[in-house]
Amino acid sequence: MVSVQPINNSQTHPQYKYNPVKITGYGGAICAAACVVQAARGKIKLHKILAYIAGAFTLAHIGIIEYFHHKKS
Repeated sequence: MVSVQPINNSQTHPQYKYNPVKITGYGGAICAAACVVQAARGKIKLHKILAYIAGAFTLAHIGIIEYFHHKKS
């Protein structure tokens, strides 16, 4: 028979007021969608700027995830 382990309070209530993983993930997705819209409208300069911003959000998102992954172990 397997015993049930209690859930740590740190797993249910994160230490951060804001979740940086969600912020960077949604920020990257929104910028990528706006980038596609601007490309369809023919605004190439704004399209390029939004593509760089979306790429920066994506790199930050992956970096934060890796940081938390290595911090946990």
